[in-house]
Amino acid sequence: DGPGGGRGEAGPPLPLCAEYTRQLGALVVPQLLQMITAWRELFCAQPGDGEADGRPGALSPEKKEAMLIDALGELGASLVEACRRAMAAEASDSDDLLAGAAQLLEAVAPLHEALPEAKVVPCATRACEGLAKRAIEDRMAALREELAGAVGSLVGEGDGAAGALPDSELRGAGEQIAAAGGVA
Repeated sequence: DGPGGGRGEAGPPLPLCAEYTRQLGALVVPQLLQMITAWRELFCAQPGDGEADGRPGALSPEKKEAMLIDALGELGASLVEACRRAMAAEASDSDDLLAGAAQLLEAVAPLHEALPEAKVVPCATRACEGLAKRAIEDRMAALREELAGAVGSLVGEGDGAAGALPDSELRGAGEQIAAAGGVA
């Protein structure tokens, strides 16, 4: 199925990077949830009083749960990194990045519900913050170019027309607007 296909909802197709993120999450997250369930059934649901069973080298349930948390944290971080790299490489504009970031947060939410201690959502949030920063920087660069073009056209059209600002005043105004918007 094509972009947006198989989402189970009507709407515009997702950008390529967002669709990739959605599909990767749909493939990997259920496997990680099964891993959590199987780990707990096999290693953490042992009868007893919650302490190691006395065998040499036996681990306590707390240490077993800590191993699960570490494993899910590492696997979740790998999923987040794979999606982040795909979005950084494939996104054609800021809207694509933001759509991909939303898909990433949606994909890892079930992992957070199952095992919040693994901190997969905070990892995804940091990746999304970086992508959002890139999207903002890209948009600001585009606005800066538009502003420079507008100032350039005003300077070009101002050749003796009544009320036209001198070139130096237009450039100064453009620099002030750029500085006020955080654009250098």
